[in-house]
Amino acid sequence: MNRILLIEDDMVLTETIRELLEINGFDNIKSTNSDIEVENILTSFNPDLILMEIEFRYQNDGILIAEKIRQASSIPIIIISSLNDSNTIERVKKIKPEAYILKPFCKETLIITIELVLNNVNSKNRSTYQLQENHTYLYIKDKGWLRKVNVYEIDYIETAENHLRIISSNTEFILRCAIKELLFNLPNGIFVRVHKSFVVNIRNIDAINGKELKIGDHFIPIGKNHYSGLQKYITKINS
Repeated sequence: MNRILLIEDDMVLTETIRELLEINGFDNIKSTNSDIEVENILTSFNPDLILMEIEFRYQNDGILIAEKIRQASSIPIIIISSLNDSNTIERVKKIKPEAYILKPFCKETLIITIELVLNNVNSKNRSTYQLQENHTYLYIKDKGWLRKVNVYEIDYIETAENHLRIISSNTEFILRCAIKELLFNLPNGIFVRVHKSFVVNIRNIDAINGKELKIGDHFIPIGKNHYSGLQKYITKINS
């Protein structure tokens, strides 16, 4: 489920937008009217999309807030504002928001814009990792960077509703792509599905029983339909 952060100091409009989003299936929403809270929310909530006003009554310039967000992350931004003067638009261009919705707007404009932006972002995120030819390293997009990850140091991969969690002993990455696409590009015979929601690096398994396995401090369930297949790999490694 896509997470949406709404930054708006008009509480009536905030509730109106929230209701519109929930009616249309976007129910993982967090809102704030404080520029001070934004940085913490970006870290704790990790939104997939930001809807924000740039004209605040009692706080900092909203464009400055948007600039800080851009510096800290690559999260897509949709600006909602009644401002359409040339000076404002020129400043907004430097932020390069994914969309600009002019108030007043209709609900169809808001929802269609959100759906198009999320679709474009998800399409781009299908290519958010690159694999070196020797299949030793992945480069995973993380907050605007392509970070080098040794695939053999990955402990396990957990599939969620619309993303993957890639876990190693000291790092966690969120990747938005299909698990089949990622597994196709990983070394054969090393990463094995042990549950409908988990794929593990069998080289890093510390202990195993009929119901779960242990990698470091993590306990991972084993699905009934996957245990026999997992045993074949364990036998092969131990032989």
